[in-house]
Amino acid sequence: MKARPVFRGFDQARMTGDIGVLWHPGAVKFSQEIKQWPPKG
Repeated sequence: MKARPVFRGFDQARMTGDIGVLWHPGAVKFSQEIKQWPPKG
């Protein structure tokens, strides 16, 4: 399936960068459960 142009530059690794905002506890728990916590980068 083709992606819309706006999504072609999507990079999942950039979703976890530190932007100075605290993580929601539910997001942290889910990320730990899928072995994606702590964020890399």
